[in-house]
Amino acid sequence: GLRLPPRHARTLVLEPSPVEAGLYERLSALVRTRYRRDSASGETTADTEEGSGSEQGPRIENDGALNRLTLRLLQMEAGSSPAALARTLGRLEEGHPDTDALGREIRDLRRIALGLGTHTKVEALSADLCTQRDQTIVFVTWRETLAFVDAGLRRAGIESIVFHGGMTAAEKE
Repeated sequence: GLRLPPRHARTLVLEPSPVEAGLYERLSALVRTRYRRDSASGETTADTEEGSGSEQGPRIENDGALNRLTLRLLQMEAGSSPAALARTLGRLEEGHPDTDALGREIRDLRRIALGLGTHTKVEALSADLCTQRDQTIVFVTWRETLAFVDAGLRRAGIESIVFHGGMTAAEKE
């Protein structure tokens, strides 16, 4: 039968950089504010109305509000990478004018996310991989995070191979 090498999983607890922490705090404040607004108005949004990270992207309510699923998606993406977060924020920008307070906050958050050329997690991963002799598989949720991690590893001089579900069979070979 097929013999696989032993698997080792590790969790590293990291402190975000001041910019990373500021971005996450601002995004969390936005999410809390929107959740409270929905709760106060008695609005509910069915979680089935939107796919997470689908090609269509997050749905914007008719009144310009973010639904709860989109708010959760933003929080998850912020925990994954600034690149994943920036993609969804970019889609949300399209539905919010500059004169809208929410639109300005979305643009500011996206600008900060795009400005993060590196990330504490990618730096820690790079440092950890430099100590490894064996090949390593790193799993991520979003393709934007995959590209972000790949670029960070390459900047650190670490060879990486990208593999994701959107690749054709020939590309996976």
